[in-house]
Order: sequence, then structure tokens, then C-alpha cells
Amino acid sequence: MPQKKRASTKNSKKGSENEGAASKGKKGAGAKKVSPKTAQRKVRESQADINANTQQELDIRELGIFAQLVPYILAVVAVFTLICLFSESTTGFVGNWIKTLLYGFFGAAAFAVPIITVLIAIYWKKAYISGKLKYKVILSILLLVIFAMMLHMWLGVADDYSFGQYWNDGLILKGGGVVGGIVCVLLNSTVG
Repeated sequence: MPQKKRASTKNSKKGSENEGAASKGKKGAGAKKVSPKTAQRKVRESQADINANTQQELDIRELGIFAQLVPYILAVVAVFTLICLFSESTTGFVGNWIKTLLYGFFGAAAFAVPIITVLIAIYWKKAYISGKLKYKVILSILLLVIFAMMLHMWLGVADDYSFGQYWNDGLILKGGGVVGGIVCVLLNSTVG
């Protein structure tokens, strides 16, 4: 019995010497010993990055032709709206109608509409893919309303007007139009 134990002890010593020589060879080749947990974490992170990139590429492909064209359409609409606001007769009936509506509703804040439209067009794809598009559009409209209200308040337009008077003042770029006037009066009467 003692001879068998000695033989197995000798074999285990030889095995550990071989493993040590093999590991020394790996260390000499520049390989680092990494713990299994660290290796698993790195693999998970790289797989998550690959999955995220693949998902984003799929989302861009699945946008459809309309969703891909929307930024360009918005940019054209923004340029046309800007031309409508500055031009008298070059945009025709539709341009005059757009100008009247924007001036009536927002007054001098109407000039922010093309800027906001261009910003939405620029960030359309990223917001569409991330699912935040509706929030960005809602906040852009809210920004326009607040800007019209502040213009109405800063220009010192009287608060006892009617809707028609707010409309007419907006047409001559005096105040924030109907939207700015109503919001300003509501806030002034509630907050003071």
C-alpha cells in the first residue's frame, strides 16, 4: 500500500510541474490570467454592445420610407414657413394664409416656429428610434406657447382685451397673439 501512495504522489508532482511549465510559457507569451467572473462580465458587456448596435441598425431599416422622409419634409416646411413670414406676395394664397394664422395665434413668437421645426427635423431619427419623439414635439409646442406668453407680457399689452383684439395685435406683431394673450391673462390672474 505505501508504494502506491508514493507513486500517485510522484505523478501528481509531475503533473503540477507540467502545469507550472505550461503556465510559465503562457506568461512568457504575454497572456494575463483573468478571473472567471471578470471574463464573464466582459463577455456579457460585449454581447450587450453588439445587441444594441444590431437593434439600432434594425430599427433604422424598419423606419419605413415615410419615417425616413419626415426630416426632409419638415425642413422644407420650415423653409417655406420662414419665407411665408417674411414675404408679402411670393408664396401665394397658401403662404398668406399660413402667415395670417401664425401671426394671429402667436404674434411675434411665430418666428420661432420655423426654428423649432428645423430642430425637430434634425433630431427626428434619434428621437423616433428612442421613442421620445412625442415628448420632444409636446415640449417644443409648450416652448412656443411660453415664448408667446412672455412676449405678450414683455411688450406690455393690456390684459382686458378680447380674442379679436389679441388676434389683431398678433397680426401687427404686437404681443403674443391669441395664444400668448390668453396664457398671459390666465397666469396673471391666478399667480398675479
